[in-house]
Amino acid sequence: AAGAGALRVRLTLTAADTMTLTATDPAGGVVASVAALVFRPLPVTDAAGDGAGSLPGPYLLTWAEAQTGAGGWVGPVAAIGGDLPQGLTADDEAATTHPDLDSLLAAVAAGAPVPQTVVTVLRGAPGDGLAAAARATTLRTLALLRSWLDADELATSRLVVLTHGAVAAGPGDTPTDLAVAPVLGLVRSAQAEHPDRFILVDLDATEPAALGRSGRTLAAIVATGEPQLAVRAGRVLVARLTR
Repeated sequence: AAGAGALRVRLTLTAADTMTLTATDPAGGVVASVAALVFRPLPVTDAAGDGAGSLPGPYLLTWAEAQTGAGGWVGPVAAIGGDLPQGLTADDEAATTHPDLDSLLAAVAAGAPVPQTVVTVLRGAPGDGLAAAARATTLRTLALLRSWLDADELATSRLVVLTHGAVAAGPGDTPTDLAVAPVLGLVRSAQAEHPDRFILVDLDATEPAALGRSGRTLAAIVATGEPQLAVRAGRVLVARLTR
């Protein structure tokens, strides 16, 4: 069967290390089947990275402070969906604002300069519950990413996705906007498929103006070239895998 919008997946253990897999659509039509899926044990020495020719040891996600300069935007910058948070831009870094991506594209078609960087701010609004808000935010962002990639006019531009408190950037840091948290994984997937087209920046959940007081503007953060950053108490952090 093709075009299934949902799947019921059945896993059946047929041996100590083997199982069958069948996926059907809601009407019972078979979408996919696997006659035998075999699992192999991973030696403990390999998992720990102790044996000769073994796999690398485990890694942890850590956050390290990034070096940022004081430079401004290179080329025009635009914001869609609302103004940039106060404190993120210097006086000479004015951004044109547009209600949505379609409005920006219409402005470009009318002769406005093509922005090199476009910023959108995402905030969760869990009115009907956290799960529903997370789903709605993720679907809305997915539509934006697809439209962005379809816009030939913006083929050389970057989209900066700004979130607030959507990731734990270090020990003791607790995400506060869980409705937006799933968007981070979605954008990272888009980054893997389309390098240099998307940047993730997660700000303090409390007062983003602290970034401006630290002398580091959003332009300087974007100029680091890092795909994902977090700002905490005026410090700019980048995600790293550490053994």
